[in-house]
Amino acid sequence: MNESTLLLQDLAYQQIKAAINEGEFNRDEIFSLNALAKKLNMSKTPVRDAVQRLSREGLLDILPSRGIRIAQYTPHEIVELFQTRFVITDFCCTMLALRHKENPDHPIFRSMEEALQEQEQITDGDFGKFFEADWKFHMMIIDACDNAFFTEDQHNRKEVFRHFAFQCEPHNNTVTAAISEHRKIYEGICEDNILKCRLASLKHLDRTLRGNLQVTEEVEEYIRKMLPVELLRG
Repeated sequence: MNESTLLLQDLAYQQIKAAINEGEFNRDEIFSLNALAKKLNMSKTPVRDAVQRLSREGLLDILPSRGIRIAQYTPHEIVELFQTRFVITDFCCTMLALRHKENPDHPIFRSMEEALQEQEQITDGDFGKFFEADWKFHMMIIDACDNAFFTEDQHNRKEVFRHFAFQCEPHNNTVTAAISEHRKIYEGICEDNILKCRLASLKHLDRTLRGNLQVTEEVEEYIRKMLPVELLRG
């Protein structure tokens, strides 16, 4: 693949991803590669490569002999995706609390405090910028455990989480709540208070899930079954 094709593939990838996150595609619409290439004013080769990449990242479904559509996730799949993130984060918070107990001056804790301050300074309503700061904080916790599987699993899902985040109709209250929950997670780690970390993570997860889902009685029952959200009401 030559350099010009790679550059076009990158451009196609960025343009399609932005269109997905900004809601330019109808969720149920099935479109052809030809139509997408025409929309982007590009040849099919870089667009096909971009579509395949976005499919691997979980943002597009490729339907054999039919076309392409925005990836479809059932409420159960969304809950399970966030449940996986919670379990990984919970374990990593526990390991970080043990590290803090042994060495409170470890550079990771200064970096986490700086990451929180970075979030608090985003006051211009740029949710894309906040998502990156939010992601940086979460990955800081996960990367600190030096578990390649955890890190790879979450990095591979970044664009899906970004897409879900933008579906929550973010506003200042969403950002304020997220920063408060992040702060409590950090405080729990530094206080060796795993329950505080867990409750803050659960609240963070529960709020984000409800922003992404139409919470019918069936979905509410599934959330209760899959996540110990009753702890939030105790």
